[in-house]
Amino acid sequence: MPITYQIDSDGLDFYAAFEGTITPREVIDYFAQMATELGAFTNGRALLEVRNVALRQFTFASISRIAAATKRHEDSFGTSKIAVVAPQSVAFGIARMYIAIRDPKYDFSVFRERDAAMAWLRQGCA
Repeated sequence: MPITYQIDSDGLDFYAAFEGTITPREVIDYFAQMATELGAFTNGRALLEVRNVALRQFTFASISRIAAATKRHEDSFGTSKIAVVAPQSVAFGIARMYIAIRDPKYDFSVFRERDAAMAWLRQGCA
């Protein structure tokens, strides 16, 4: 799978890297696996980096399916903060579209630069 992750990485509770060619099905499978393995991830801080990717078969319908699939796990994320780093315009746009469709209860934001994402994640942390 072109998505790898680490728990307790670089001062974060969770870090994931999306690389290579990615399809909507892989994203759905990834989030289901993440919810199962992490259990309740309330009050956590996560960074998802989407760099140097080729996104295949992403349409409004497929992004809507991703939004519906992740909604099933919404209670697992509670009041977490999730930042996506997507420097490529297409990936950035897809992540923003996901937010618009999904409107998650937890804090979720998209950035082009890692430093800005990390600063946002650290806001409000002791």
